[in-house]
Amino acid sequence: MKPPAKSKKGRKQVSYLPLNEIKIILDGIDGFISDVTRAMDSRIRKQFKNVFLFMIGSGLRSGEVIGLQWNDIDFENQTVSVNRRIRDGDIDKPKTASSIRTIPILKEAMDALIEQKGISGSDTWVFTNRYYTAYTSPRQLDWMYKKLLKYVGLPEGRLYNLRHTFATNLIHNEIESITIVSGLLGHNDSIVTQNTYISNVVKSNKIKGKSIFR
Repeated sequence: MKPPAKSKKGRKQVSYLPLNEIKIILDGIDGFISDVTRAMDSRIRKQFKNVFLFMIGSGLRSGEVIGLQWNDIDFENQTVSVNRRIRDGDIDKPKTASSIRTIPILKEAMDALIEQKGISGSDTWVFTNRYYTAYTSPRQLDWMYKKLLKYVGLPEGRLYNLRHTFATNLIHNEIESITIVSGLLGHNDSIVTQNTYISNVVKSNKIKGKSIFR
């Protein structure tokens, strides 16, 4: 994992997974699910792989991920609408006005949703806990992610870093511009930038069907 580093202005930069480390995780995730989490419900174990793939292919915040409902997913157009987040058991609106968005997603994320449809066990919530309802927080998923990194021999990181991974790899692979990536992430910048990138996201179809591995 690329560690945080100090920029010239002293701001802490984000950590993300380069493509070679994503591949290391994908090579080891089935073994992790089999070996480390075998005491957990089998459905929850299978679901974790879908969470991982969805996050690196969508860039949603972890609270937005567990807040997704099936009516937010447009399988035909390969888009996801972000309308809510869950924090400490509370369901509320996303972080900012610009966080309420409809975005195209990468192939990995769409494939994960198709797989998840068969194991969710809920007509409402996409990613569900052992009671087939929404998670109250991303903590259990974050715990599993930390265990996964240790299992495959990578440095410690946070589930939230998968959001940074999505954005960084889109930019580095020149799949999308920085402006459009800002919109995909739901960032709230200046009013002019916000108006520009939100309208651009609606018009952008470049990432539909694309893989993070090109």
